[in-house]
Amino acid sequence: MELSLVGDRKTRIKVSIKELENNKWLKSVLDGLKPFKESSRYKYYLIDGDLLNRRKDGE
Repeated sequence: MELSLVGDRKTRIKVSIKELENNKWLKSVLDGLKPFKESSRYKYYLIDGDLLNRRKDGE
């Protein structure tokens, strides 16, 4: 799984199909989401919000 920022407030999640099939927790978390792009090896999800950087108190 790979996380990367897209723009200011979006996070792209790149997950291999093999990892998605073998990881029950990951599959349950991404189950309700529709991938915005798919290839033969990967599924790409776009999530609103910055999942990489924690917000500090007061910001």
